[in-house]
Amino acid sequence: MKGMPASEQTFTYVVFLLAESGPRNIASADQVRCTVTSSKLFASSVLDLAGILEVLEWLPQSIANISRAFAQLCVHNVPLLDAIASASLPKIPEFGTQSIANSAWSFATLFFLNVPLMEALSSEFIKKIGEMESQNLSNMAWAMATLVLPNKPLMEAISA
Repeated sequence: MKGMPASEQTFTYVVFLLAESGPRNIASADQVRCTVTSSKLFASSVLDLAGILEVLEWLPQSIANISRAFAQLCVHNVPLLDAIASASLPKIPEFGTQSIANSAWSFATLFFLNVPLMEALSSEFIKKIGEMESQNLSNMAWAMATLVLPNKPLMEAISA
């Protein structure tokens, strides 16, 4: 989190702590159902995040971390996810390989399809395919399959 503003570091850290400790119930091998403890503080934090994302100049890594944390918490809040997607789009060329794959994984985990975001992530993924680790390749392929979003150039790049 080096180089990140202190307020952004603190918020990102708190979200990750919530994600790590949030209660999760596995329904089956194929389906994961998550529950989140509903506290007034947590609920207001989620609602306020959409506004925060619009104001702050978040670093690309922070945007990816926030989307991953809320996916781990199974927080499917449309205004929040729209705000994360909007904040992500102009920053995607700055995303590292893991941030690209994790962002796609996060949105797919929440079954939230934002076509412009997924197309931008796919395009950047293809540009950086030579730098991708095997986990990134599988996460991206899984995300596209989960969202039922066919992308022939991406699948060809992954399979090459």
